[in-house]
Amino acid sequence: MSYLHPILEQENLTVLTDVHVPELEFDGDRCVGVQYVGNAFGRPDRIAATRG
Repeated sequence: MSYLHPILEQENLTVLTDVHVPELEFDGDRCVGVQYVGNAFGRPDRIAATRG
């Protein structure tokens, strides 16, 4: 993660650790969302990717 160190404080960046990513959501060749499982109940959550 040393390559992320310079940008970790940016407000438009979310870094999650210890999660499983079963699916990336694409619109054409652009990733528009990430489905991940990182909670105690095993239910998937989703984060949308947007351009700022």
